[in-house]
Order: sequence, then C-alpha cells, then structure tokens
Amino acid sequence: MPKSVGAKWASDTVNIEYDAGNGLTALTRIGELAEGSVIIGPKVIAGGEYGRIKDIDRIIEAYQGLPSEWLKLKGLGLVKFDEDDSIVEKELHWLQRGGKRYEIKIPRKKL
Repeated sequence: MPKSVGAKWASDTVNIEYDAGNGLTALTRIGELAEGSVIIGPKVIAGGEYGRIKDIDRIIEAYQGLPSEWLKLKGLGLVKFDEDDSIVEKELHWLQRGGKRYEIKIPRKKL
C-alpha cells in the first residue's frame, strides 16, 4: 500500500454523513480535496482480508462490482470547505475499487 494517494482528481467531492431517519444515513457535500493535495497514510479498514464492508449491498447496487473488489480506507487529507474556502486537514474515509475512490467523507465523529 502506498504511503500517500495523490489527488489525481482535484475536484474529489468530500461529504459528511448524517442521520436520514429510520436507521439510515445519507451523504451531503461540504467541500472537495484541496487542489494538488494527497491523502496521507491510507490504511484499509474494511473489505478484503479486513472483514466485510457493512453496507456492501448498497455499494454494489450503486456502483456495481463484486464484494471482493471493494475496500474501505482511511487517511488524512486537506479539505477545501465550500462554506468559507478554508483548507483544513481532516481524517477521511472512502470506498475504493480498481484504484478509483468513491464516497469520500469525513466521519461524523471527526468533524
């Protein structure tokens, strides 16, 4: 696993997760990865040999693929917030399949 993941896509959307009721959660955009930034210290936290991703059925329905192809990772990244253009280092979680990132978010407890 590399020590950092470059922001190949300077406009990677960053979301926060919120309670959508009935035990469901949803994501809303709050910013994007800062241009030219990297995600430092990516670490697999679910998927593959690290155990099942809890909402894998929803992920496959939304993006396709096989459960074995998906990983959930965490790392530190610079987020440019939409509200005031501030840039802050935050812990990020995201899904990954075939080297592409999906659903980058700041965990609720880290906001």
